[in-house]
Amino acid sequence: MNSSHTPRITPMDSAFVSRCLNDFLRSKSETLHKISSEPSKLLQTRFSLVAMDCLAIALYYYGLGYPLDVVRNAFSEAASARLKVFELRGTEDPFSVSILTVDPTKSEDDPAFVVADRQRYAPGAKDYSPTNSKDCFEGICMALVAGDYAIAEKLADHMWDPPNATYIGVHSEVCTPNQQHLAYAVRHLLQDRPDEVRKELKRVRCRKKEDQVAIMATMVGGLSEKNEVLFLDGLQELLCWHREQVKHPSNKNEPEMYLCIPGLALCVLAGRRGLKAELPDDPYLPLELIPENATSP
Repeated sequence: MNSSHTPRITPMDSAFVSRCLNDFLRSKSETLHKISSEPSKLLQTRFSLVAMDCLAIALYYYGLGYPLDVVRNAFSEAASARLKVFELRGTEDPFSVSILTVDPTKSEDDPAFVVADRQRYAPGAKDYSPTNSKDCFEGICMALVAGDYAIAEKLADHMWDPPNATYIGVHSEVCTPNQQHLAYAVRHLLQDRPDEVRKELKRVRCRKKEDQVAIMATMVGGLSEKNEVLFLDGLQELLCWHREQVKHPSNKNEPEMYLCIPGLALCVLAGRRGLKAELPDDPYLPLELIPENATSP
């Protein structure tokens, strides 16, 4: 780590975090080289990896005290790579999945043990899960933090889940119904469709494991209605939720804990929508990261 950088996050094992940063920088470079040398191979998958690497790089840059313009640039690269993933929607095949029906009365080495063996996906099917609405919302947040409103709008235009998408479910690790409704509400907010925003927010259901989604839904509702009190109440709740996550032992080395990305992104939208809210002074809401004029309507 450059000794001129003073970490913004304390306490911090700077040597460990610097090694993590270098690993992600190396991974990004290697993946970009593969994209350049093999332009017709696994493009969507590789741009998805670049987006994840750039997000981690942005967070490590921030934590280690790199200049804010360097941090923003990494967020911008992450958002641009995520947009590329969505522009490549439907270009890759799903991973092969076999569904087996077995006879429990037979032993596993008995040829009659497997009664039926079929592929989950029909021939010619495409994988739409990399372009799920939750990931699109996250990409929009990256773009807003970077001050790239044009990329945020483009991502909103690309947000779409197929009807009855198999990757959406209450217990899904890809995208839950609540995450989909929140993402769609943000899409409609960016497209200035308040009636559609309200419809999506009404579909968000309170679930203990998704407290943060319901809180962000409150904030989006405040943005849509230009209700400063509602927005600020939700923001305070989101920051409180974030602080609780920071305390969890499993999050000790997670760079996502350095700052509350969705909170910061929605603050950008608050400014752009003309809300005159007095934003809180909070270590997980570094308002200085927001570029000048990024919040101008």
